[in-house]
Amino acid sequence: APFAVTDDKIASNAVSCSSAPNELATGASFTCTASYLITQADLDDGSVTNKAVATGKNKNDDTTVTSLPDSETITVKSAPALSLVKSAPAGSPTLGATLTYTVTATNSGNTTQNNVVVSDPMLTNDSSWTCDTLAPNATCVLTGTYVVKQADVDAGEIVNTASVESAQVARKVTDTRVTPIEPPTPIPTLSEWATILLVLLVMGMAGWRIRELRGL
Repeated sequence: APFAVTDDKIASNAVSCSSAPNELATGASFTCTASYLITQADLDDGSVTNKAVATGKNKNDDTTVTSLPDSETITVKSAPALSLVKSAPAGSPTLGATLTYTVTATNSGNTTQNNVVVSDPMLTNDSSWTCDTLAPNATCVLTGTYVVKQADVDAGEIVNTASVESAQVARKVTDTRVTPIEPPTPIPTLSEWATILLVLLVMGMAGWRIRELRGL
């Protein structure tokens, strides 16, 4: 064909110029078409820019004539987002128990996330974890432990909040878990022991008196 279009985003054999005439008069035009599939890099950049040039043959001397390049930029809809789920141990722990928490952040958007930081200030060994990059649908996981304290027992529960943020999602995404604490077995006070002993004594004396009366 005497005419062709070269596009920096598309293979040359993928550009169709089927409507091109054998000769093109001054001021005349024709259309070439091609398809391009949006990539993850385009979504991360937020736009796609491609450049194209047209070539044709001069019918007088068969030399190649090249047009000036032309470019077009198309905005791509980027939607960065993060989600967070914190898993708490099952059951009701007691004082001094060591609990293992898992905090899972997921890239729920359509762009690659950078510097993803998952945090949980209550965890004693690792309170944060950073993933340098996180592709869409990928996860960044923080695992840590916490020892049940007397204050937790007094409150009857552990209220724990974790968070995640990234360079693309500056507003923290949080998730809170409430773990109930099993109350300790109550120990009788001195006055309660005295009452218990007194009741036992009275019951014993009553039993002795009943046996004595039966013996009469």
